[in-house]
Amino acid sequence: MTKLRFTSVLFWLWMILIVTLSSWPSLKTSDTGILSLDKLLHFGKYGMAGLLLGLFLLRTNHSLKNIITKFAYLALFSIADEYHQFFISGRSVSIWDAIANLIGVFFALLFIIVIIKGIIFKKHLS
Repeated sequence: MTKLRFTSVLFWLWMILIVTLSSWPSLKTSDTGILSLDKLLHFGKYGMAGLLLGLFLLRTNHSLKNIITKFAYLALFSIADEYHQFFISGRSVSIWDAIANLIGVFFALLFIIVIIKGIIFKKHLS
């Protein structure tokens, strides 16, 4: 399996895992404050999704504008994922969960942009 296909498969498997977990009825976490393990998990699951998406996009030589557009779609997906929990028995929608999702996506995008800038800087030095 090529590296490109492998990163694509990893991204889509991660997204399926996210949707599966958020569709699970009555998935309880012990803490629900603004700064809690629950928010860290939201940050982490979408941060990882962003990193996997970024790795895939870096391997396909997308422009920075295209990468930002794809991350915007991921951000919208993270909000839709939180909203869909309204329809799941025993689950609820939380604006703080959605914000944690968005922060995870943003930090992954920021990380990928730093990598891109590093690659471009190295090319100019060569």
